[in-house]
Amino acid sequence: MRITVELITNKIPLSGHRYLILSLIKNVLQKENPSLFREMYENHEDYQFRTKSFTYALKLNDFKFVGDEIELEGNAVITISTPDIVLGSTLYNAFLLTKNYNYSKEYNVEIGRVNVLKEKTVNSNVVLFKTLSPICIKDSNGEFLKIDNPNYEKELNYFMDKVLESYRGSGLKEQLIFEPILMTKRVAKEKIAKFTERTNKEIFYITAYEGVFKLTGNKEDLNLIYKLGCGNRRSSGFGTLQIV
Repeated sequence: MRITVELITNKIPLSGHRYLILSLIKNVLQKENPSLFREMYENHEDYQFRTKSFTYALKLNDFKFVGDEIELEGNAVITISTPDIVLGSTLYNAFLLTKNYNYSKEYNVEIGRVNVLKEKTVNSNVVLFKTLSPICIKDSNGEFLKIDNPNYEKELNYFMDKVLESYRGSGLKEQLIFEPILMTKRVAKEKIAKFTERTNKEIFYITAYEGVFKLTGNKEDLNLIYKLGCGNRRSSGFGTLQIV
């Protein structure tokens, strides 16, 4: 299920806009379905790979950077994708019932139109994807990899195997072959309180890539990746895909 949510606001934080959107999603989910929220977000022993079965991307229209903020003359649109019809329906209904949201006492967001999009289907073992939000891949040391790193595909396979196993009970049916077609590096900057407390550094840098790539694998796996997103931090504003 794929939905879009229109946001109407005049400004959002530059380094915290992904957390604003995630906070909004979690807020409406908790109000609409508290038990589902607890299942997804309360810690337990396998929290690291317990799949958040959605991904999202944020598109800004007519905006400019002003200091630590993004000022908008136009609207913003969230695209949320999930293979889980219960979660998708819950979020759709929750956003229909939500009029506005206040984040960090500084940013007020009004909710505009909420729509369900028609999804495409992967019909072969090869698919061209375009990113709606950039893809990031980490190695076992927690380092974000450059796309030309020889371990990039290996780590992508490792992580997506864990994601699919968590979601459906079994991992990848076949190894993924990743081929960048037209990908551009993008370094995202995040302000994360726990990171600052641990390292004394104000900004957390995320090496990510956006553009078009080819992915080869099992058709069922590819369809789930299309709906779940690809790579790390999928439920935090990265890895949302559309089929070219």
